[in-house]
Amino acid sequence: VLAGIERRRKLLDAPIIEGVTSDECCKVRGMITSTLPDAEINLDTFHFVKRYTDSLAGGKKNACRGAIAKDITESVIELRANKRDGVLTKYWPKEEQVARLSAAWAKWSVHKHLWQASAAKVHEDQLNHVKNGCLARARNDIASDGSRIESSHKGWNSLMRSHASGLEMLTALGHDFVLRRNIRIASDLGESSPFAASTYGCHHVMLVDDIARKWNGICSRRASAIHALPMLQAVDSGESFGLAWTEYTSLAPAIKKELADTFVFEVDADYQDGIEFLDSRRLAPIFQAPAIPRVSATPQPRMTASATPQPRSTMQPSVTTGPPAPTYHLTRSERLYKRATGADPAALKFNDEEYFAFANFRVEHQLRTHEMTPAKIVKFTRQFNATLRAGSVHKDPRAILSMLLTLEEKVLERLHTGDYICGSGTDTFWKKQCEGFTITSAAKAGTETKGRKPAVCRRCERLMYPFGKGGQGNHSRDCCSDGAPQKLKDAVPWPQPDRIFINGKRFDASAFFNALATLDGMLNSGTEKPLEYERFWDMVSSRVIIADGKAYFKLFSDLEVIASQTHVVQVVDSQNVLCLGPTPVQPVSHSS
Repeated sequence: VLAGIERRRKLLDAPIIEGVTSDECCKVRGMITSTLPDAEINLDTFHFVKRYTDSLAGGKKNACRGAIAKDITESVIELRANKRDGVLTKYWPKEEQVARLSAAWAKWSVHKHLWQASAAKVHEDQLNHVKNGCLARARNDIASDGSRIESSHKGWNSLMRSHASGLEMLTALGHDFVLRRNIRIASDLGESSPFAASTYGCHHVMLVDDIARKWNGICSRRASAIHALPMLQAVDSGESFGLAWTEYTSLAPAIKKELADTFVFEVDADYQDGIEFLDSRRLAPIFQAPAIPRVSATPQPRMTASATPQPRSTMQPSVTTGPPAPTYHLTRSERLYKRATGADPAALKFNDEEYFAFANFRVEHQLRTHEMTPAKIVKFTRQFNATLRAGSVHKDPRAILSMLLTLEEKVLERLHTGDYICGSGTDTFWKKQCEGFTITSAAKAGTETKGRKPAVCRRCERLMYPFGKGGQGNHSRDCCSDGAPQKLKDAVPWPQPDRIFINGKRFDASAFFNALATLDGMLNSGTEKPLEYERFWDMVSSRVIIADGKAYFKLFSDLEVIASQTHVVQVVDSQNVLCLGPTPVQPVSHSS
């Protein structure tokens, strides 16, 4: 998104972007400045104040809530905005903010009964933001705060609630919603563009532009002295609106892809011990292109039945290749989703009966996210699927792990609040879920200290600090258990085979080729692939590019290749890649 904004700014020769306001200023600063290096990253006042009010005992029912919010707000804001008079918000300098916030906290913190146990830690965190200058503003003549982002979220929620629709209709409604919102904001600006002003708030932009072009054409043909109407300035920034492929679809990890051609894969001479020769009939299914076209070095023709790659063995691979069969019991949106991802939507969600069944299954087997290895996930997924009634869709391992994390978060919340009453008015269900959860003492202490939801890793779906601060067995801050970065521009599906990723910072090409050889052997023998090799399949297939008749694996820009292996790295289209070998002249035939 930011890259598109920056490209559009340069094409329009607009001033540089000087500031970005976020509710996670320090967390996203690096990602934003990598695209917008001149931008100052600030914390918005709404979330800053809300973190204090959320730490009050009794929540919104606290009698002093309004007075406390007022004092906290005035500690960072010198003058509030007044839209009627055209006055923008004016902020105190950083040093003044620190002094005023400390005074406001000293005033109210003495009343212990007003605060939750987490309030002191919340104040410490927010004071650090103020000391870092996150609440100060370099320029007060630019509106840098407000509720536009929050109201945008509210608008999307209202859109989905008010218009029950599928993916196609929601895409159209979303396009209209964004356009109306952008036009309204542009019209409200003090110095709106001539074209935005000419729309008078109407979001039928193409109609207004077409009328202006026709009018201007008539005026030019008649050499009239009438002023021309402003027209929409087209900017080819390379952006698009609507459904698009991502590097990795977290809700559908087992993405099946189809490729027009199959490849013969060869390994660099330094790694011949790992792989002697990779036959196209055996490894071709790994490198299948998605049904929705992707950008590659050369255009690829559509897959035909005769070109579908097959393993050399007569045994079928554990993951089917090719498009899924039509499923008429699904809605149009679900069929579109299944066609695009290869995953049955029902395998990724739980109905009420399945939810309670899994909750009891979790207690019975004492499942905990921090103990889940790939082998255990597969094992317990099979066990749970065996308990489902006949006709139920078997759950995907990712869905199992995601639901397990969801239940753990809810258990911690119940333990934190002491509220075990469920919708039926009884406490039996949640007390059963909370009993025997041995890690909760440390994890619960962590939530009480911070006053926020427990930190979780959305990549590997587990609590990050189940044993409290500094506890042994906690999730690393930099990487997951497979060594891959927790956060990366190009997402990597979890889990991956060992040693390919090291400490979330380096990439081991030797381990990569060894994993490729292992996967080749599994496909050749028809043996079932472990979960980490299923995800390895997903990662590799999503990063193959074709150039000059060769197949390449696109390396990660944020990761360094081990120094002793950099000689195997090549550059294709300004991207660092590993050569996987030439593509065959003829595709592999479907028939034996």
